[in-house]
Amino acid sequence: MAAGHAAAEYWEVFDRLRGCWASWGVKPLWLSPLRAGRNQPAHPQQVETAHFCGSLPHAACLPFFDELEDATPSVYGGLGVVHRLEPLRPLDSAGRLEAYHVAETIIVGDQGFCIEAYARIRHDIGQLLSRYVGGE
Repeated sequence: MAAGHAAAEYWEVFDRLRGCWASWGVKPLWLSPLRAGRNQPAHPQQVETAHFCGSLPHAACLPFFDELEDATPSVYGGLGVVHRLEPLRPLDSAGRLEAYHVAETIIVGDQGFCIEAYARIRHDIGQLLSRYVGGE
């Protein structure tokens, strides 16, 4: 949890990301953390839930592709919650998290559109993150 100044810093990153999404003409997504198992094969990191006989996704974007009805070249963006079975976590508590929020940017379209959009998005996200962390 973060509160006060620390929370404001997280929101600043998200606000900048929303600015990027706006400049890319992103179609907004609401990525529900509970899926009813539509076309989702079993995955070793998927978390089963008794709530509505569904599952908690191990990757926020996978349910999006299950339900995509139109492959018109587009960029989508939204927040999702990921839940993963991480059996080695008790051995390494600083390892991978079992649940966390993600900001998803998903590119759909033909190869040319995807390559062009990915290059722009990668550059812009790199610029955004360079204000907070080093590396590539």
